[in-house]
Amino acid sequence: MGAACLLGAAPALAQGEVSVQHFQPAIGPENFLSVDGARISDQTPFSLGVMVNYSSSPFRLPCEAPLCSDEERLDVVRHMFTTDILGAAALGSRLQLGLRIPFSHVRGDGLGDAIVAATFGDPSLELKWRALGAMDSPFVLGLAAHGSAPLGHAMQEGTYIGHSSFTGGVKAIADLRLGRWALAANVGALFRESMTVQGEEIGSALRYGGAIAYNISRRVRVLGETMVHTNLAESGGSVVEADAALQFRPSIQPVVFTLGGGAGFGDRFGTPVARAIVGVRFDTGSLEATARRSQPAESPIRTVSTRPASTQEREEPKAEQPQAPVEEVSRQAEEATAKAAEPPRPVRREEPVRREETTVAKAEPTPPPPARPASTTITPQSSRGVPPEVVRRIAEARVYFEFNRWELRPEAYATLDELARLLVAHPELGTLEVAGHADNVGPREANEHVSRMRAQVVADYLVGKGVPRNRLVIRGYGSDHPEADNETSWGRARNRRIELKTLGR
Repeated sequence: MGAACLLGAAPALAQGEVSVQHFQPAIGPENFLSVDGARISDQTPFSLGVMVNYSSSPFRLPCEAPLCSDEERLDVVRHMFTTDILGAAALGSRLQLGLRIPFSHVRGDGLGDAIVAATFGDPSLELKWRALGAMDSPFVLGLAAHGSAPLGHAMQEGTYIGHSSFTGGVKAIADLRLGRWALAANVGALFRESMTVQGEEIGSALRYGGAIAYNISRRVRVLGETMVHTNLAESGGSVVEADAALQFRPSIQPVVFTLGGGAGFGDRFGTPVARAIVGVRFDTGSLEATARRSQPAESPIRTVSTRPASTQEREEPKAEQPQAPVEEVSRQAEEATAKAAEPPRPVRREEPVRREETTVAKAEPTPPPPARPASTTITPQSSRGVPPEVVRRIAEARVYFEFNRWELRPEAYATLDELARLLVAHPELGTLEVAGHADNVGPREANEHVSRMRAQVVADYLVGKGVPRNRLVIRGYGSDHPEADNETSWGRARNRRIELKTLGR
C-alpha cells in the first residue's frame, strides 16, 4: 500500500538526503529547550546532559485518489526517538565549547520500502561567546557558530537521520532576566547543500525563535518556546514548532530534570504532529553555588571583620575560646516556656581568611534556641544595660540573598530566629534599623526597590517571631554601601545583604 501511495503521490524519489529532525537541544547550562541563552561563566566549567525526544510523523506525504482517500497519508517516518548526549566546557569567562552527539531510532513506511533503523546522527560542535554583559546582568548578548558532519547518512542511508552533506550555522542570542522571569531570542542561519526530497527543494534555512521562563521557586521553573525553520530554497515554506516544559533542580545536587512536550504546525518536511521531551543535566558548578561557597561559613550569627589580618594573626592561629553565652531570659519567661535557653557551644576561632580585603572568622554552627510563642513578652534579667556581647552579635549578623531576589534562603532562618530571640529578650535596645543592601548590577532605582523589599521581608519575619513592629525602621540603601568589591561575583554576593543597626529609644 505504501508503494502504491508513493506512485500516486510523487513523481520522483529523493535526490540527496536531509535530516528530518529539526529539534536540536541547546548545549550547556543557562539555556531553555532548543533556544540558547547567552550567559556563560567559568564558574560552571563543565556540563553534561542527556535529552530524549520523541517526534510523531515528522515526514508524511499526501496519498491522492484513486489509490486512497483524501485524508489518508503516507508516513515516510512515523516514529522517531532521538537521544542527544550534550557536553559543554567553559573556555574562560566568556567562551563555551559544546558538543552534541545524537542517536536516533526511526520507523516508518519509507519511500517504497519500510524504514526500521537505529544509528548515530550528525555530531555537532558549537562555539558560543558572551559578547556583551556580565553573567548576572539583566541583559546579555551572545553569538554562536556550529558545524556538523554527515555521520548519520553515512551509517544508514535513506533513513532521514542525518544530512548527506556537511552543515554549519551561526546565530545571534539576546538574553533578558527580570526578577523571576527569563526571556531569550535567537536569530540565525543554517548553511547546507541544496537537494530535492519528494519534489520539494530543501537548502539553507533561517532559524529563529523565542523563549520565556518563570521561576516558581529556586528549584522549579516552567518555560515555553517557539522555533521557526524557514527554507530559503525556491520551494520555500516554514516549519513551526512550539514546546513547553517543567524543570526541577533538587536542593543539594547540581542536577536539572526536564519534562515537556509540544507540537508542530503544518505539514512541511520535518514538522512533527507531536513531540515529547525528557532530559537530565549535571552542572559541575554555578554562580549561585560558587557565591555561597565563598561566603562566610554558615552559622546562626556570622562574625565578620573588615580589618585586614596582621602577619602575626596569619602565622599564629588563635587559641580556643568559649563564646560568651547569650544573656539568660527572665525567670517569668522561663516558667512560661518551661525550658531555659540553651547556651551556645564553645566556638573555635580559626585563622582569619582574607578574601577581597575582608577577613572572615569561621565559627561552628550552634543549635538554634528553643522556639518561643510570638505572644510571649520577655523582659531583661538585669536593668544594668545590654551586654556588649549581645550588641556585637546583633551588629555582626548578616542575611544574604540571591541576585535580584528578596525571598529568604533556607540558611537565613537560623540567623533570624537568633536575632528575634535577642531582640525580644532585650527591649532596652530600643529602635533598630533593618538596612537592606544590593549589588551594583542594574539601575539605581531597581536596586533601591530590591534592597527595601529585602528589609521588609526580614522585618516581617522578626515581627512574626514576637518583635514589636514599632521597634523596627525599614530602609533600603540600594548599592550605596557595599561591604565587598562589586567587581567580583563573590563581592556582589556579599553585598546582597541585610544588617541591623541600633538607633536607641
